[in-house]
Amino acid sequence: DSLRALDGLVWTAMLERGRVGTLRPSRTAPLAEQLALPLVTDLLPTLPAGGVRGGSAWRDSTISAQRVVGAELPMTTITEYQVRDASGRRELEVLGASQLSAKGSSAQFGQTIDIVASGTRQRTWRLAPTGQLAGAEGSDSLTLSLDVPSVGQTVPATQLGRFTATRMPAAR
Repeated sequence: DSLRALDGLVWTAMLERGRVGTLRPSRTAPLAEQLALPLVTDLLPTLPAGGVRGGSAWRDSTISAQRVVGAELPMTTITEYQVRDASGRRELEVLGASQLSAKGSSAQFGQTIDIVASGTRQRTWRLAPTGQLAGAEGSDSLTLSLDVPSVGQTVPATQLGRFTATRMPAAR
């Protein structure tokens, strides 16, 4: 039910030096925004200043706040991008392979928990000749180490994620 508030929600942002700026929804829907904002942000790759062409490649790194085990941690993401022509379609595929790392602590559960995370992120974006996003898919694999110093216990965990997004043709 929380995601029903997303129906018809339109997100807008300015492109600033190849990055999507602050995304703004067409109406206020706080819970839906909190749930969807990370995915909406992930639907657009960071683009090079000269634009995207078949065969091009570039590298990008960012540090952004990510929610991990209930804590906001600074996540470092280093991404290698490659572009290829989509076989059989008039689209470009932008492939992104990322290395992820984060470290921090949380006191959200009543005691300090030290968190270390590392992993990989794979993304494929399909761009139409007009520059519109035709589709995107991706997966994440994050290995976590949760250390509870007060009890001297370390708990390993794995977080996996996958998504697919497809642009629906406009209704006539």
